[in-house]
Amino acid sequence: MNSQNKVKIITDTCCSLSKDRLESMGVDYLQNTFMLEEKLFKGFDTFEDTNEQFYENLKNMKNISTGCVNIQDATDLFEKYAAEGVDVVYIGLSSGLSSSYNNVRLAADEINEKYGKKIWIADSLTGGNGLGKAVQEVATLANEGKSAEEIFNIIDKNGLKIISLFVPGDLIYLCRLGRLNKVVAGIGSLLKIAPIISTDEAGKLKILSKVIGRKKAIASVKEYLLKNADLEKEETIFIGHTNQLQEAKELEQFINENMKNKTVDIDYIDRTMGCHCGPETIAIFASGK
Repeated sequence: MNSQNKVKIITDTCCSLSKDRLESMGVDYLQNTFMLEEKLFKGFDTFEDTNEQFYENLKNMKNISTGCVNIQDATDLFEKYAAEGVDVVYIGLSSGLSSSYNNVRLAADEINEKYGKKIWIADSLTGGNGLGKAVQEVATLANEGKSAEEIFNIIDKNGLKIISLFVPGDLIYLCRLGRLNKVVAGIGSLLKIAPIISTDEAGKLKILSKVIGRKKAIASVKEYLLKNADLEKEETIFIGHTNQLQEAKELEQFINENMKNKTVDIDYIDRTMGCHCGPETIAIFASGK
């Protein structure tokens, strides 16, 4: 935490960053949840299986759902910092993908009414490793000494201009959780259509383009990056996946060969977001022009 400015950054576990990594950046968190075959889990629960095993097992599960940040948990955490005189900037999963955003806004309203304006709630309009990228950049802003209000004005409504691109493995997962039309998902799966999915201005999923076959989809992602990414900015490009490490490495090589001043961060998509998009998903997040 920046003690001089007294600003604390808080996110949620859909940022696809580990607990240790968040703590190393001085970032606190609230937990999203997911349910598998009627059993409830929190984002940072301790798991016996590896991420690789989890996404392999997910293929055989029928009852999958996800849950949002709890209002009371948010209220308690926000009050902890407000009572210490610390301003909070919260940036979590897109309002278009979860009720978490509305829940934390309700919690913030209660705390701000009690203590005065102490909590700023920003809408990332992204999720997964894209939210992780945003959190990394926001932590840097806090360490530079910017106020909570300044940070909020920079980052709200995807002010960081993060491009979010997903190539899902099976559209049925997005369909199950209401993120994609059933008819579109059914036809897409039948015809082996591989869509490139992004987020719109409201943070909801939209299909950018559709091609036949996954290789063509990855090629389309590369083309889109060259046309729309900020090629001059020195930054970290985040690649998330659910058991698609080979594709992630291929994208990393492409970035290293075609884009200057870029560092590539490859990691698994967190399990809550992974339940949204399903196994064999690849996602990439970079700064746009």
